Parts: sequence; C-alpha cells; structure tokens
Amino acid sequence: MQQLDRNTLENFKVTFELETPFIMDRYTTLDSMLIAEYFKIVRRKNKHMEYSDDLSMIDFIAKENGVFSGSIWYIPKDNPLKLDFTSFYKKPEPKKIFDITDKFAKKPVSNDFLSSTAKAFAMSEEIIVTPEIYFYIRADKKRLIALLQNIKGIGKKRNIGFGKVSSFIIEAMDEDKSIILNKTTPAKPVPVDSFAVDSKKIAFHRAIPPYWSNKDLVACYMPSTALIEYTDNSSKNKKFKVLDDLSFESGLGYVARLLSGKLGLPKIEGIKLEEDKTKQRWEVINDNREKGMRCCISDEVDKKGIQGVGSYVNTKLRTFTTTYLINNSNFISQTALWGMTLPVLKLTGDSLVQNKQIKKLTQAGSEEGFRFKDYIKNPYMLKPPFVIMRKVSSSKPEHVLLSSKKALSNALYPIQYADKTHYIDSELLLKAVKDVRDILKSDKKITKSHLLGLWRDKKHPELGKNNTKENQLIVENFQKLYDKTIRMSLFSVTDFS
Repeated sequence: MQQLDRNTLENFKVTFELETPFIMDRYTTLDSMLIAEYFKIVRRKNKHMEYSDDLSMIDFIAKENGVFSGSIWYIPKDNPLKLDFTSFYKKPEPKKIFDITDKFAKKPVSNDFLSSTAKAFAMSEEIIVTPEIYFYIRADKKRLIALLQNIKGIGKKRNIGFGKVSSFIIEAMDEDKSIILNKTTPAKPVPVDSFAVDSKKIAFHRAIPPYWSNKDLVACYMPSTALIEYTDNSSKNKKFKVLDDLSFESGLGYVARLLSGKLGLPKIEGIKLEEDKTKQRWEVINDNREKGMRCCISDEVDKKGIQGVGSYVNTKLRTFTTTYLINNSNFISQTALWGMTLPVLKLTGDSLVQNKQIKKLTQAGSEEGFRFKDYIKNPYMLKPPFVIMRKVSSSKPEHVLLSSKKALSNALYPIQYADKTHYIDSELLLKAVKDVRDILKSDKKITKSHLLGLWRDKKHPELGKNNTKENQLIVENFQKLYDKTIRMSLFSVTDFS
C-alpha cells in the first residue's frame, strides 16, 4: 500500500445528517468509526489482516504522538434536541437449545444454564433525536470520502434502524481541532505523558483503538462530557485534586490491595489455583515474573494465576456469565479469582472505596450525609484515589469490581454502573446542580423530571400544558450541556436546595 505524504492530509469538519434517533457512547471518535469501516472493506475483499495495536497500515488518518486524529462527536449548539428511551427484549429459546444439545451434546443442558445464559432480559437505552452531529479529523480527503460513503449508520443498534445516516458533509478547516480543541480542552482522550493540556480532568483510558478495550490503559486528559463544544476550566478550581502517581492500577487491583484479608474477606494468596492434572487444559502459574503475562481482566502482571483462560473458565467458572470482561490475554490472575468470590461481590456492590475504607452508598446501608446522592451532589467529598461501584440489581451480586477503574481525579472520574463505565465531569456536574436549583425556583413549571428524565421508569416526561417555546429551549439547552451520566446520577438527588 502506497504511503501517503503527511502534507496531503487536511483538516476537516465532518457532519452526519441523520434520519433516525441514535444511541452512542459519549467518547466515540471518528477515527474509530473509520478504522472499523476500513477493516470491514478489507474483509469483504477476502483479505486477512490482523488488527494490531500499531495499526501502521492506517496512513490516511493523521497521528500525533502516537494518537490518531479524530474527535468525539458534538451536537451543533443551535440544533433541536429531544431525548427518549427505548427497550430491547431478548427471549429465551429453551426448545432450540434442547434440540441442539439432544443431537450433539453428551449430556443434557442443566437448569442452571437455562436460568442464566438463556434467560430473557430487557435492555434499555436513552436515544438522542437531533438532525445532525459532527466530528473533527485530519485525513486524506479522497480516502476519507471513500470510507464515509460506506457508513450508513452510526452508534449502537444500527441493525434495527437506529442512527441511520442520510448524508454527510465535509468542510475544510484552517485549524486542526481533531485532537485538541484548545489549550485546556482535548477533543478525545490523550495521554498525559504525550500532550500538554491545562486540565485536571484525568482518568485511565485507552489511547489507541479499540478504545473500549481494558488493555493498555494510561492516564489521559479527558474531553468534557457536554454534548456541545465546551471549554474546560477545571485547572482554575483549587478544590479539584489530581493524584500525584498516575501509573496504571486497575480498580480491582486497588481494592484488592486495600481489602485482601480484611472485613471478613479472603486473602488473595488463600485463593486456591486448581490444576488440571488429567487433560492438562490449563496450567497453574506460581511465578509469572519471567513470563510477564497480563491478567485477562485487570491487565496487570500478577505473580500467580492460571494460563489457559478459555478452558479454565468453561470448566471451573461455569457460573461466571460476565465473559465480555475477558480480553485476549491467556492468563487470569489470582487477584481476579479473588474478585469473583461471593464475599467480595457482596461487599463491593454499591460501594465507595476511599481512604483505605469501604462505604456502602445505598440509602439503607450508609450513614446520613455519606450516601451516593451526597457524593454526587458534592464531588469535593471524593479524594483520589477512589473507586465507585453501583449495581443494577438490588437482589443479586454483580461483578462490578472486575471492570471498575481507579479514579485519578475528582474533576472527572469513573463510576462503574454494573458492566458499564461512566465518566462524571464534576465541573459540569456542579453547574448542573446550580442550574436545576435555579430552574426549579423559577415560575416556568419545569420539574426535575423534565430536566433529568425518569430513569427508574425509563421515560422523559412531556412538558404538557407548559410546553412553550421558551421552556423547550430551557430543557434542550440543559440536556445539551449535561450528558446522560450526569442526569442519571442527579436523578438520585432529592434535595436541590
């Protein structure tokens, strides 16, 4: 493949005009979409190409300090915006499962299997209705257009019609805003070691595609979570604190280091590593220092663990249904197995680990003034490092610890909501609390539910008889500034006085 001259790369603003509502993670970037499309085209041409971390074949998108050009998405400031919810239902197919296993399996399917993997479930998502969104990128124009022409939909659930693209517009720009918007605001997560940004919004994130992976996380300056372009002023706030040591440590590793053998929890070194003496499908590793294998869940190099993850999980951890947490490493650490034990699952669900202590965040399990809503309303109570974990189910343990991330700053920090990591932008959160308070005090008849949504019932109430143009703009402007993580978290706050 002919290498492009860097001088042929140009700065562009790329706008997608949308026919249908879309569902998309806040930190989805244009380069990740284009690279995914590139590999689809390669596969359609029956060419086998490994997805390697260096991605050296992607020469049509600019790179700076090893980071691809390509911003997160933005909504035009003057565009109309409407939010709604949608639910997806997956029904179990026990007859089909039994038919298949009866024909091929050596023993019948257990009831345990049917009550977990094959059970029905509902998944709800907030959908965004707006005419268009845009990105910034520095790329080769010809290759950029060719790839954009193949993008027919954006975001999640494209296969059922969400995020349908009707057209795209590319505009040449003098300024490159594809990696850094301005001196205080990155346009995408960028490594602290490689860029100079005057911001305290720092968190662990992956700096190269695929950005969703839990491998190779580094301390990054993080973009504002506002849906519109918004300038970061966090460096001016002396109450925002950043941890001095920004070297990587997983949430699991941090919590395990503090709580192993305490509060009735088992010790990590006491977790038995079972051998497979007969079939030798996996191997017990008692000293991993020479091999230096990283754990498939925490991405940390632990001394002890199991090599041969697939066979071990399928044989010894059949009740572990959260297999999406496992990356392509073939080693699972003793620490990760500690994190899967029932006492750890029970203690860490709905909790904050901070100052070498663990506090329950639920209404019933925490003391007055130290509940989730109190920390959300006042992020200055959070002192890095810390880990926040929230469950979806109130009745059963969830593996929230395994995918959790340690917070490096209270200016922008991760919250682990079940299997999803959300990032709270504290600068915007504090502004949102003030805005909710001011709007509720006004005579506009706009309620908290109009602004934040009813997350328990999964709906956005209509303004009804108070549906004036002025009120529509108030709600729209509020929701353009405060993403779903802020609104979902503030939903638990009952007192904005």
